[in-house]
Amino acid sequence: MEPSILSLDFQKNNTSTGLRFQQGFTIIELLVVVAIIGILTIVILVSQRNFNSATLLTDTTYTIALSIREAQSFGLSSRNNSGVYNAGYGVHFGDTANSYVVFADTNPGGAGSDYTGNCPGHTQTNANYPDARPGNCYYDSGDGLVQTYTLGGGYTISKIVGTLSNGQSTSFTPGSGTLDIVYERPNTQAVITMNNSTVAFSSVTLDVVSPQGGLRCVLVNNLGEVSVSSTCP
Repeated sequence: MEPSILSLDFQKNNTSTGLRFQQGFTIIELLVVVAIIGILTIVILVSQRNFNSATLLTDTTYTIALSIREAQSFGLSSRNNSGVYNAGYGVHFGDTANSYVVFADTNPGGAGSDYTGNCPGHTQTNANYPDARPGNCYYDSGDGLVQTYTLGGGYTISKIVGTLSNGQSTSFTPGSGTLDIVYERPNTQAVITMNNSTVAFSSVTLDVVSPQGGLRCVLVNNLGEVSVSSTCP
């Protein structure tokens, strides 16, 4: 038997069936497939980057909120700071856009009438009395530093907005003003002041932004509530 009778030419039409068999893809088909794979890869990478950015932004915002809660906990527990008890604890913002500090409000060493505007309840002027408390409800060079936090990855606090009880608001960008949120034992309420002023705010909002432009907010009020929101007022 001649073997040529059983052979098939896959590049030509099979006259008996009318079918055409091909050995591979054309260059145009390969280019289309490569283009589709490239587009899908770019879409996946961009989506992953945006997801990572949003996750890190949320994590950064919650870290700030937890730092404020930490100060509240320290203030309630009368934590010892370098031998000083019964001091308030607070968080200080505004020196830079990517950092803040948790501090013990130990300066001045004795409570006095000059500071009652900032610190409600500091009416005992004699530091020898057990109800006398140190501090002036804002961060200064004589206070005890608990910890400095630095935001990484280009995440920053872009704006701070304080609201008074009458609804009037004041805002500033870090570097042009300061914010102090202080908690005094035995109260869970916060004393919220700006620029070392005696004016107490009823609430404050901190806008936290990512390098990609994402936005989250930390909201604090003078009742001691701390929350995180993706919708900023």
